[in-house]
Amino acid sequence: MLPSRVVPLRLALLAALVLALPASAVPPAQEARRASRVWIAEEEVDKVEIVAARSEPPTFTLVLVREMPTPGFTWRVDALEADARSRRITARVTETGPAGMVAQVITPTRFELPLGELEPGSYFVELWTRRDASAEHRPAHALVIEAR
Repeated sequence: MLPSRVVPLRLALLAALVLALPASAVPPAQEARRASRVWIAEEEVDKVEIVAARSEPPTFTLVLVREMPTPGFTWRVDALEADARSRRITARVTETGPAGMVAQVITPTRFELPLGELEPGSYFVELWTRRDASAEHRPAHALVIEAR
């Protein structure tokens, strides 16, 4: 056990060291952040189907139909990542609106995502979208598919 006068001396030295540190070196107290609201942010997809090509071995395409605010929208696949171990397929897509003026009419738009060959099993498919090539992709839709 330390003598009682040594403890205050150690505390004083510790306080002096902390006060001598620049403000950026002392981490601020971490406050736990909590959500104040929760909502479903998934973009609605009107139709989902899987098309099998007549090939050997068969290849598959995921077809999504979604209503867009005007005719002429196109979807471009920026990246398609498949993790065989976790059976997760992630597609990053840019939605491009029509060039020029068009009538504002809600229009179903078809998008095809080539999945290629699949081994039997369940797959988790994530669709991340953006409407501006300089923006970050955001999660838009997720689904589970079964391959047999």
